[in-house]
Amino acid sequence: MKQLILLLLSLSVLLSACNSTPKTEDKKTVNADGTTETPKVEVKVKQSDDARKKIEAAKERGRKKSSTAEGLDTDKYNQARSCLTEASMADTKTCTDIENSVEYSRAWNNLTAEGYICQHKQCEAVEQPEPATETPTTESPSSEAATEQPVSTEIIKPGGLSTEAPQPDVAP
Repeated sequence: MKQLILLLLSLSVLLSACNSTPKTEDKKTVNADGTTETPKVEVKVKQSDDARKKIEAAKERGRKKSSTAEGLDTDKYNQARSCLTEASMADTKTCTDIENSVEYSRAWNNLTAEGYICQHKQCEAVEQPEPATETPTTESPSSEAATEQPVSTEIIKPGGLSTEAPQPDVAP
């Protein structure tokens, strides 16, 4: 009986030793209201000068795109579109003034997307063939004379020809 109690005690000590893990202290700060806060870790990566310049250039391009999309002058766009589509306006002063603008480029791109062919400061509409519509045709009367003779059909079997397979010459 003593041995059994001793065995149980030693097992319980062994199990309690295995379950206990060493405690590590976390760097936590305690706020005035009693809550704990874990510090935030910030990792800084050094970038090369080339990479930094590329990132800055990309950010600048993004800023320019967003500002031009919002600030498109519709009057200037309409003038550019007229300059491109009307041959009489192509060489006027207003057209040459807006030729290098964002609105002119946008009008050029939109006209091209709409099916115009744009070359040398001029856009021409491409005539697309209209889909052919089928018109119902009426049968005109035939000029052939109708005959009253009955039609007959005959089955002609040419002599010597057969649809049966030939029998092989095999001796049993």
